[in-house]
Amino acid sequence: MIDSPFNVVFLFNIIVLVAIAFFQSVKSVKTWQRKEYRFDKMADFFKTREALLFVFDEPFYLLSLFILLSISPLYTETNGRLLLLAQTLLTGFLLTTATWFIVKAIQKKLHPVITTKSILLVSLTSILLIASASAAFFTQLTLFLLPLLVPFAATYVVIVILYPLDLFFKNRIWQKAQKYRTLALQNTKVIAVSGSYGKTTVKEFLAQLLQIKFRTEKTLKYQNTTLSVAQRILSLHKKTEVFVCEIGAYRVGDGIDMCVFALPNAAIITGLNDQHYSLFGSSQNIIQAESESLQFLKKGDPVLINMNSEMCRQIQVPKHLNLIKYGLADSTNPTPLDYFADELFFDGQFTQFTLHIQEKTLRIKTNTLSTGNIQNLVGAIAMAHTLGVPLSEITQLITHLSLPEGTLEITPQPWGKLIDDSHNANLDGVLNALNLVQQFHLPSIIALDEIMELGDKAEDAHKKVAQAVAKLAPKAVVLLGKSYPDIIRSELIHLQYPHHQIFLSDGSNTSEIIGFVQKHIGYSSTSELEGEDTLNTQSPQQISQKNSQETILLCEGFRTSVIAKSFEK
Repeated sequence: MIDSPFNVVFLFNIIVLVAIAFFQSVKSVKTWQRKEYRFDKMADFFKTREALLFVFDEPFYLLSLFILLSISPLYTETNGRLLLLAQTLLTGFLLTTATWFIVKAIQKKLHPVITTKSILLVSLTSILLIASASAAFFTQLTLFLLPLLVPFAATYVVIVILYPLDLFFKNRIWQKAQKYRTLALQNTKVIAVSGSYGKTTVKEFLAQLLQIKFRTEKTLKYQNTTLSVAQRILSLHKKTEVFVCEIGAYRVGDGIDMCVFALPNAAIITGLNDQHYSLFGSSQNIIQAESESLQFLKKGDPVLINMNSEMCRQIQVPKHLNLIKYGLADSTNPTPLDYFADELFFDGQFTQFTLHIQEKTLRIKTNTLSTGNIQNLVGAIAMAHTLGVPLSEITQLITHLSLPEGTLEITPQPWGKLIDDSHNANLDGVLNALNLVQQFHLPSIIALDEIMELGDKAEDAHKKVAQAVAKLAPKAVVLLGKSYPDIIRSELIHLQYPHHQIFLSDGSNTSEIIGFVQKHIGYSSTSELEGEDTLNTQSPQQISQKNSQETILLCEGFRTSVIAKSFEK
């Protein structure tokens, strides 16, 4: 008979296993939130290397499982001391695993946003796992499998329970939004802003320009789902004259679902590429989905399309609509444009360009930088002018436009310039940001996150990023992510970029990433981990003397936001 110390250790192991399963549940909820509780996005996620690490990335836990399987024959023996020793060793590895989970949760901020849905998902997943374990008589082996089964249990809960409930409540909100739009906002002009890239920036620019003449509202920040747009419509004042509505799409039909209650009166398509290709399934599906708002427009309603985008030029615009073409002057594109810019001049703080409107030309100055954002600005100017905002007032306002947070925000630092583009997540945006860095003609450090949901286009896209980075010849490159950074690194080395200047990380060890960047900048900033100032003893003047030239730090992609925040003043 096994003595009581064994029972105590056995019980303790069960408690630790349940705690580990709980941490896994929280991590699963965080992942579902990142993927917006969409099955298509989760299905694409499980095709990546990151998903494999998501399930099997805890070495101590896997080692514990191996030990359990190794000692399982001892359960038939009467040698209680030997079994107790094995169980104690097992306990040590389990505690190490639990500590590993906690540290990673703190470092990577793995806690999800607390909502009714996230609480339900954690609770129901835990109940399902405990019920399954109890059905298997709570053996130590079945309990050991709980953490491995968490992602699958969470998926089951989402599909069988949460999705039907979610759809029921969403339908009620959509119906309310449609009724409110039809009755209370019948005189409000709704402008649908869609595209693979540039949506948020065009929306922000356009809303600022329209406020010159109209009582204008817009969708908030980066919210562009059917639910967030419906909730925003329900919050609009009845006297709202113009509502600028950003429309997000991941499959054919998403635009229709949103426009059914948004009922747009005008549309602007900001640019198309293969972003979310793995979700759409084809480039033709992307073109179709991003132009679905056109189906809801009436005769004479304006449709603005960025003709610098090759895929945009393939959009079939109904003849009864007022098609307005805009972009930058491009010798390779013979399409005549109604609004276009050329003769761009960048002086480090402002961009000057010539705006052409049919037979009229204007020399314009703006605080907006990068060729991509000038494209966005031309589109916003074209729509505002089409709706009756005077050009004279537009040209005054665009000298001090506000950019969305994390989209090519440039802030001066003692060591140079920080360019925060951490909310950007598509190929054209990355290439545009790298082009902006090149315009400064200063040494640079590039921090890049991977571009997701590209399917079989991913390798080619990340190689293009590597080629653009190699042309800059930065002082250092930080590559973050779990699925595609190796592609960029291999291509950089192939292009003879020094391998010792490349830092590869999955993003979990924030202090090492920031330390690597600080080493090449010569400056220590606020530590995201410690949450307090850890500035080195050098003054900004000493730092400037140490660095003969300013340095640019570009943070590109959502994982780089922690780097950007650590170096903000």
